[in-house]
Amino acid sequence: MEKIRFSSGGGYDVTVGEGALREAARFICERAPGRILIVADEKVASLWKAETDALFASLPGRLFVHGIKDAEKEKDLESASAVLSEMASAGFDRSDMVVSFGGGAVTDLAGFVSGVYMRGIALTAIPTSIVSMTDSAFGGKNALDAAGVKNVIGTIYQPSAVFCEPGLLSTMDRRELDDGYGEIIKYDMISGEDVSSITDTEKMIASCVRIKERFVRNDEFDRSERRILNFGHTFGHALEAESGYSISHGRAVGYGMKLITAAACIEGKCPKDVYDRLSEKLSSRGIGDVPYVPSGRIEKMIKMDKKGGAGAVTLVMPSGSGRMTLQKTPVPEVLRLYEEAQKWM
Repeated sequence: MEKIRFSSGGGYDVTVGEGALREAARFICERAPGRILIVADEKVASLWKAETDALFASLPGRLFVHGIKDAEKEKDLESASAVLSEMASAGFDRSDMVVSFGGGAVTDLAGFVSGVYMRGIALTAIPTSIVSMTDSAFGGKNALDAAGVKNVIGTIYQPSAVFCEPGLLSTMDRRELDDGYGEIIKYDMISGEDVSSITDTEKMIASCVRIKERFVRNDEFDRSERRILNFGHTFGHALEAESGYSISHGRAVGYGMKLITAAACIEGKCPKDVYDRLSEKLSSRGIGDVPYVPSGRIEKMIKMDKKGGAGAVTLVMPSGSGRMTLQKTPVPEVLRLYEEAQKWM
């Protein structure tokens, strides 16, 4: 078991390895003697019923559980309002705690309500998917969707602790795991390392955590270098939202990375072999040809990109593996690059 220290938000540990669930129970017992709200993915909790029952039974104080049936569809203000109302009715105060148990969308919802309830109460994250264990459960970004736009409402609010139990991934099907590797291959591209080839799941997750910590350390509020973590996300989020979320987040990020790397090749900013290697890695995980969607259908999502403003978007452009630049680009130019990349691939 390994602990990686995040300095953001006063500092917290991300614990990775077998036994992390037991560590989570011990941590919650020490920190939250009063009320505890578990925001839990019902499907995952049912698959691990014995383990979750044991975890919940070990917790002190008054326990409340808010079940999530369809996390992507419930990651919105209506769901957040329902959770906040439950907390207020139960008398939660700033000495209490919220615990997330689920994938990235559950972590987003729990993180958002933790950050806004009484201006912030403690949050413990227990991620259960490959994307949440390698990316979304730590770093402090918590977002909700609205008006068909991905992650348009959100906060930056750091958890008190994160516990990654790799064994929880064993119930994910092959497609879900492969799609999640879109985010892991992103770490290869932005760091110049080869994290996605690590076969030991615990070591792979820990490597992703360490890379993200380096980007978050000096830019917690996403104003400069942390934006590099969004490589592939401008086009990826747009395709994900336009599909009505039938395209998973990890797969969408894979598509977005192919598109922006193709655009960089067209512009003469990136060698073609970088695109070829990226495409090969993604294809090995079943993330192949990018579906064609006319730029007019994603224009709204591009304009609402959080890295944008004043009619421009900050694109994360690759010049090589481990070499990224932030390029402020007018929206019409972004859409032109998108169309040219679609034709070039």
